[in-house]
Amino acid sequence: MASAVSNLIRVFISHSSSDNEFCRAFASQLRHDIGVSTHSSNRSTAPYDDSIWFDERHDLMKLDFWMDHVLNEIKNRRHFVVVLSPAAVASPWVRREIDLAAALERDDKLLTLHPVIAQPCTIPQALRNYKIIASDNGKPLSASEAADEVSADMQASATREGVRHSHILRVHSNLPRARHQDSHPASEPSITQRLSELGFQEWETGNVKFILPPVTDPIRQSDFTLGSNEPQGAEPDETPRTRHVATFSIAQHPVTVAEYAYALAATQTETPARKMRSPIAGTAQVGEDWAEQHLYQNRPVVGISWNDAVKYAKWLSRVSGLSWRLPTEDEWEKAARVDTNPNAIHHIYPWGDDFNPAFCNTREGGRQRPTSVGHYPEGASPTGVYDMAGNVWEWTSSIYTADPSQPAASEASESTGLVYRVLRGGSWYYPAHLARATYRQPLWESFFLADSGFRLVLDT
Repeated sequence: MASAVSNLIRVFISHSSSDNEFCRAFASQLRHDIGVSTHSSNRSTAPYDDSIWFDERHDLMKLDFWMDHVLNEIKNRRHFVVVLSPAAVASPWVRREIDLAAALERDDKLLTLHPVIAQPCTIPQALRNYKIIASDNGKPLSASEAADEVSADMQASATREGVRHSHILRVHSNLPRARHQDSHPASEPSITQRLSELGFQEWETGNVKFILPPVTDPIRQSDFTLGSNEPQGAEPDETPRTRHVATFSIAQHPVTVAEYAYALAATQTETPARKMRSPIAGTAQVGEDWAEQHLYQNRPVVGISWNDAVKYAKWLSRVSGLSWRLPTEDEWEKAARVDTNPNAIHHIYPWGDDFNPAFCNTREGGRQRPTSVGHYPEGASPTGVYDMAGNVWEWTSSIYTADPSQPAASEASESTGLVYRVLRGGSWYYPAHLARATYRQPLWESFFLADSGFRLVLDT
């Protein structure tokens, strides 16, 4: 009998007909691993399970209707495996399937994408940022060994998808829940299924709808040493200093396009950045206008100035009755790297000291655009916060000073005119060095970029 997790696993296998034998053995082992019934192409004489779909009838590929069917199968599944060999790499059909799967994975419509080496070959460019299923020396695994490795990854992802636990503070339960609708008029904002799965919740007070994000359990007050004394790489303004940081909870994800759309609908205020500035000053303006951003509800909203972020926090506080604000840079850094385990070391990146492009969205990953929130679960900080390295820069309330040991100046929360505020976390555009948890980036509070966003703190 299929488990609850196996019910979440529906797989498409892309391959060349020359690899049919490998694929049959791979699919058989994968079905065994995830606990589903044996496949039979004859539905009238045997139990049929379509959890794993691969096509052995490549002679039909020349028919347009069959290729349309294949592409629809990819869209309707949550896991994609491509079996790689010289013949597969040369196949225009396989390349088309890879391109579609990569596009779906970028927008979180696929949970996993696994390239599996069946025969030695050149890895297509579109797959080089993914984990390649092969031996340590790059040689092919047996079909059963490859299936075992893929199934472990799939089941871990499906478990996160099916039983994801979000830490919503109990204070949220005092609010009346908005009625959930499967469809909304185009002009009415709505929460996506993916955001709901991550713990975002839609609420309504006084006929005003809004979204509350999942937040961490309270991060307890303590003295915390900020900054870096790395022998190589630390900037002059990252001088180590110890501060007392009061208890707070922080949103697990940056504010999304969907959340911001609710505020725009409720307040009829200006949309963010008609055209956003390039991350590099002095170059042509680039980026997505609001109409384009609106197509990607699960991504962090960008083109946000510090003033925009403060206005949003005040609006959400007013309609929810809760106290939301931007984090100070001390709070931000503590959430990004504090580890409360005894004798723990506060690391360079949220997950550790060694950079890993598979854990975050920076220039090294080659995505060249924001990714949906929750896309990198392995990159979470010990406090359960995501996207603290890369994806989008995040505003803090703090005024930038080259000497960060002056708290009176750096903790100001109200606008004082054209002053620098501190951004943290790096972005999809910049390299790993700027995604270190200690890196401080100043920007005028009225400025916005194609990679500037924010997240909120909930006072407890």
